Amino acid sequence: MGKNGLTAALANRIGTTESIDAAYDAMFGLAQGNETDKIVELDLDSLCPHPKDPFKPYSDEKLEELAESIHDFGLIEPIVVRSVVRPDDDIADGVKYEILSGKNRANAERLSGRKKIKSIIRDVDDDTALLIITDANLKHRETLLPSEKGWAYRLQMEAITKQGERRDLGENSTSVQNEQELSRTVVAENNNVKDSEIHRSASIL
Repeated sequence: MGKNGLTAALANRIGTTESIDAAYDAMFGLAQGNETDKIVELDLDSLCPHPKDPFKPYSDEKLEELAESIHDFGLIEPIVVRSVVRPDDDIADGVKYEILSGKNRANAERLSGRKKIKSIIRDVDDDTALLIITDANLKHRETLLPSEKGWAYRLQMEAITKQGERRDLGENSTSVQNEQELSRTVVAENNNVKDSEIHRSASIL
């Protein structure tokens, strides 16, 4: 099922095609880099990883290679962050933003001795934050551990399913099951893999 088919299926559930088109792009970060994005310079000391980010940071060797590339060519793609929403006692002094896309770029800039980094600030909820994190890593990393893929797929399905369950509040368990199946189809389509691979990868955890 292509994007248009998924959009139609989701729109039929919610009742508005326009909102689904926007939600689809927003859920998977497809609107990143558009003309409405404002790039700002943020202090590296004000950033922290998202606590549920399932992806391992680069090795020292790979981080040094990235730092050299940024030194030679500049930071081509800004990182994506959101304002910290965790309790104050769970946040280090001075930290104001969670990194949703680009923690390795931020670490590479720190390694180079820089104090600031080009960033895009997004106002997103917890579910959308996890979708941006997982989508960015699944699409941009050359190699991922099976466990990292599994966690990424599972987090995407859970986030999409929760969004659907909030819309279906008060309906029976059959609609929830359908929402879970639809979320798996959406994740498979977005990552260009079969439903069976999503199910297998998420089930090994």
